Amino acid sequence: MFRVSLPALGNELASLIKDTSLLSTIGALDLTFQGKNLSAVLVTGGGNIDLVIVIWVEIALLYFVITFVVTRTLQAIEKMYRVPGLEAAQL
Repeated sequence: MFRVSLPALGNELASLIKDTSLLSTIGALDLTFQGKNLSAVLVTGGGNIDLVIVIWVEIALLYFVITFVVTRTLQAIEKMYRVPGLEAAQL
């Protein structure tokens, strides 16, 4: 049963990472909250507005890396536990 349900579980885990903040889930500082705080300090402090874009690009890249690593790991696990005959038809 685990082998059959693994792709669906992997999709749910990837969605969980994308839809919520993984770092706040494990108790670290939330990236988006810190990004908003730093952006507000830069804007109200008269700092360089271009740095705000850099902050959000860095946050997006971190989330992408986390999601990419988890997705690739789950693909490798799915390949190990693949059930013969249950693959989707390949075009």
